[in-house]
Amino acid sequence: MIGSHKWNVSSGTLAFILTFLLSSTANPWETSLFRGGIYFITFFFIAYLFRLIGYFIVKKPKKSEIERADQVGEQEKRIQ
Repeated sequence: MIGSHKWNVSSGTLAFILTFLLSSTANPWETSLFRGGIYFITFFFIAYLFRLIGYFIVKKPKKSEIERADQVGEQEKRIQ
């Protein structure tokens, strides 16, 4: 995975704080706390998904996959 779990926690915490502060002006603190918790969980998993997608985009192929690709390339050259 790209990064660490700190990205997930940071994203969730930022979402919690913003939601709690913006929601607390119009709602009781219990409702604001609940909504903040929901947004923490949501953004925690969204950050996890972005890290997972980034991992699959950036990951390097294994050495055996590179060797296999080279062998296939050599076989195609022989056929032509």
